[in-house]
Amino acid sequence: MKPKTFRLIPLALTLVFSALLSACGNYPGNPNIRKAPLGSNSSGSFLTNSTAQGACTETANILPENDVTFDGRDHFIACSKTTAKFRIWGESSSGSQQLCMFPAQMYENGQIWIKKDPQGNPLSLCGAVDAENGTDFNFEYTNYNAIFVAPISSKPDMMACLGANNPLMCPHHSFGRFR
Repeated sequence: MKPKTFRLIPLALTLVFSALLSACGNYPGNPNIRKAPLGSNSSGSFLTNSTAQGACTETANILPENDVTFDGRDHFIACSKTTAKFRIWGESSSGSQQLCMFPAQMYENGQIWIKKDPQGNPLSLCGAVDAENGTDFNFEYTNYNAIFVAPISSKPDMMACLGANNPLMCPHHSFGRFR
């Protein structure tokens, strides 16, 4: 081989591995992550604290992708309040209850569509989650049945990995379907 060929081999290998790592379908449970169709996104959203508890499961339905604590933290309970609103309870292992929610639509075939705004950025809301009484989050004008939950300190990394449809690169987070 010629000396130029030796310089091209590492570049070619880097490109191949980058393509493999960015592929969808390697996410636990093998869902494919895609951008939601235009018109299913929200531009206005808000959250509220409330002590009223609606009918909800007592079993955690938002679970950590990689349970690092094995103590029940990062296991959350989320339940519907309305088609756009949900309440979430639970304790974070991050040392802070300031958490960010990223809505998604999970289909029966395991495919997951991240809900994004018209610019292609993942929708998100962040706020203090009351571990005992729960906190309501509302993604107006958005249909979703699943949620990604991450500490607020991880928001930039979550925005980047979900925006790129590459959850393998996401920091520690919890995920689950609740509707």
